[in-house]
Amino acid sequence: MNERSVVLVGGDRAQSNAFKSLSGVLEARGVKVVSFLGHGKPIGVDPLEIEVAVKSAGVVVTGMSSFKPEALAEILALELAMRHKVPCGVFQDTYGVWNRELFRDLMPKVKFIITPDQEEGAAAKRQYLNLETVVVGNQDFDSYFFPRFTREQIRTWLGVDANTVVVLVSGVKSARVDRPMLKALVESNLDQVTGKKVIIIYSPHPSRKRPVFPEREFTGLRDSIQIRTIMKGSRFEGVKMTGNPLLPGADVVMTSVGNLLLGAACRRILPVAFINRFERERQLGMNGREVWRPLELGFCPIFDADDPTDSLEKTFRLSIGLVNGKLVYPLKYLEVAEQRFPVPEKPGLPNERMAKFLSQFVK
Repeated sequence: MNERSVVLVGGDRAQSNAFKSLSGVLEARGVKVVSFLGHGKPIGVDPLEIEVAVKSAGVVVTGMSSFKPEALAEILALELAMRHKVPCGVFQDTYGVWNRELFRDLMPKVKFIITPDQEEGAAAKRQYLNLETVVVGNQDFDSYFFPRFTREQIRTWLGVDANTVVVLVSGVKSARVDRPMLKALVESNLDQVTGKKVIIIYSPHPSRKRPVFPEREFTGLRDSIQIRTIMKGSRFEGVKMTGNPLLPGADVVMTSVGNLLLGAACRRILPVAFINRFERERQLGMNGREVWRPLELGFCPIFDADDPTDSLEKTFRLSIGLVNGKLVYPLKYLEVAEQRFPVPEKPGLPNERMAKFLSQFVK
């Protein structure tokens, strides 16, 4: 083992999962790793323990959590690294994270940022001129392009047949977004648009303590529309069946923002983005802009719940593609998806790139 270590600090669940995965790749290269991970909760560790780890580190990398309780340990680790003159950087697990308000005072002083694509790196560098950008790709894409389960396995586990339209709804951290999104979907007449039975699979955000339960709120539905909530404790062959693992079984994916929209595009499944006033406020508060940048790429339709001239049924009628009775990803979106999200040569490339970059600090 090398004497100096790589210190990883991540509060949010996505960043914690990313660092856990990265740790294994680093250790396989003979690199010592010290991790402080919250998995969506505040990192309950003595600050002195973090300082001891930082002082003996070759490099410190933190996530950029959405909210202050989860971000406190990340901010502390960066401040300590700067104080002890240890190279430090930040990792963005998704798009727009580099602009989070909680980290703006520190960003001019961090050495590097690890980003999912060139555009994100360029945007960060325009704001912070001395920042080194390290483009590695998106870790989540491995689970999209190389899923653990097949479409048939997921649909069998869900108990749906081949002729049923499965709409996977991925919740966010706010009921003010989830509830109107689900209501719009229930009222969209998707069963009539497609001529098929529809089952809405709602996967609440794992950090939500009190998720919406749509099957309790939306009753008296037609027999051709069903709703089911898949809680974070649900498992199939030992795998937690929330969010990403469910993706291969879906025909449509709907959420406000997040990597699952990109995942649907990677799987060539129709993604539909939902936005409303509360989501705009949420994005502005977290990332400094009202619209999540990937939505500007044009790989999916966007339903604006605050537009009186718009309706989700209208969005579906303009976007749903049916070929021989099967839903297909419409060509105008498919072309963008194939250009922006090509199939990678093999899984694990983002971790390999990150590990290679970080290893240079501990040699």
